[in-house]
Amino acid sequence: MEKENSRKILALTLAIYRLTDKFPDQEILKIKIREAALSVLEKLTLGDKNGIIERVKVLQKYFLVANRQQWVSVINYEILGDAYQDLANQFFAPTPAKAVMVGRAVVDKPRKRKKETQNLNERQERVLELIKRNRGQANLGQIAEALKDVRRRTLINDINRIVERGLIKKSGQGRGSFYRSRAEI
Repeated sequence: MEKENSRKILALTLAIYRLTDKFPDQEILKIKIREAALSVLEKLTLGDKNGIIERVKVLQKYFLVANRQQWVSVINYEILGDAYQDLANQFFAPTPAKAVMVGRAVVDKPRKRKKETQNLNERQERVLELIKRNRGQANLGQIAEALKDVRRRTLINDINRIVERGLIKKSGQGRGSFYRSRAEI
């Protein structure tokens, strides 16, 4: 698990460098984004978790500013921002607990997480599975092509319900929009 996380953070840092290479040469935002990414890499590599969430938040704010400059497509910032947020959540997500009486003492008992995909209908599960199999993303045309037996309007309604649950995220608008699965699924 730790080896996988090391690979993820290294890959994210390298992706930041590739992205910021497209920024103007003397742009201060290029330097700030790289510094924030290196800070997160350094802290996670050394096991120093203090301040990582704050650095990720700063990084995401830098992405917002850089996005306004339109140096690269918005999807690049969304993907990297989500990946950093998922990484921060993985390391710092509080485990929900509820108090239980054991003898005279009250102790915390970890709650079982309710499966987020519970209460999806069969079509919605098929859509979610299709997106996952398609390298984590698909557009409506790809989904409709794979699920020819389902009317397009029904697919749109199902996809919107999955988005509302937070299991997938819509990126873009109109014909250029596509759906990405969340990394924590």
